[in-house]
Amino acid sequence: MALHELQQSPWIKKKPFRLWRWNSARKGNYSGKWVKWQSARSGWGVPNWFEGWQTPLHMRLPKLRWFKRHPKFINKATPVSLLKLAQDERIKDWATIDMALLVSHWYCSSENTRVKILWSDSIDKALKFVWIEEFSAWAKKAIEAAWWSIS
Repeated sequence: MALHELQQSPWIKKKPFRLWRWNSARKGNYSGKWVKWQSARSGWGVPNWFEGWQTPLHMRLPKLRWFKRHPKFINKATPVSLLKLAQDERIKDWATIDMALLVSHWYCSSENTRVKILWSDSIDKALKFVWIEEFSAWAKKAIEAAWWSIS
């Protein structure tokens, strides 16, 4: 007897699974995997960032110190040296210094920025400041001394 002569016994047959009979037989019209429960409802879906109930990646990564501080809300004053203003040849003695002059001579970027005048050395020009509110204490003393000594 060879392999090609082998035959299956006629009385041994596996019954085919009977589809679309009853729902209790797990193969009916209302018994599939995506028909019932939560996954069958409208709007259901797993978001792309879902990681299967483990701690998400953005919570596992270490955070930087002060990472919730927003630097765009911090309004810092632009420092302008009183010595540079006094040594600038374009600014004459008894000149009135305002924001337009500081912007035109590139001491600050725009007229909306805050400017603080800082003292660095004694000055030999009397300068008048208009619409500039922030001065260091030494700068105020130097400006007043220059006004009194020259006039």
